[in-house]
Amino acid sequence: MAKTKEQEPIQGQIPSNEDLAALAFMDELGKRSLQSIEETAKQLIGLDGVISGIYFGAVAIGGLPAVVVSSPLHRVLYIAPVALWLLSLVLAVLVLLPRTYSYNVHSPDDARATYGSLISTKHRRLLASLVVFVLSLAALLIALWEYMALVPLSAKP
Repeated sequence: MAKTKEQEPIQGQIPSNEDLAALAFMDELGKRSLQSIEETAKQLIGLDGVISGIYFGAVAIGGLPAVVVSSPLHRVLYIAPVALWLLSLVLAVLVLLPRTYSYNVHSPDDARATYGSLISTKHRRLLASLVVFVLSLAALLIALWEYMALVPLSAKP
């Protein structure tokens, strides 16, 4: 037969006003975290659209050098930012995608754990979207650098 330990009551002091203020602040921060994550995802979705629109406009106006059209490596180089923007967009939309969460409605602990899991999942997706977005900007800079190397500057009059 296994021995069971009696739980001793937790001994402590009455929280100070500063401690209570810190707890209230963290509680409020936790309540607003879902809204903050979703708002950031919406802004990232808008930013993806704006930057890809500028990129497509620049390519349409400036055209691509003949070497880009004929070289598979160059095609990948110019398509990479677009593919990464699309992936970033999908990940950001997944943050906003509604989903049902099952939990015991009579258990506050289960509700808190479910909310924590929801926040954690949305945060991971948002972080992945941000990382992919930064990688897309790096790919854009590389494509721009290559474009500048391929297209000679026009002679000044």
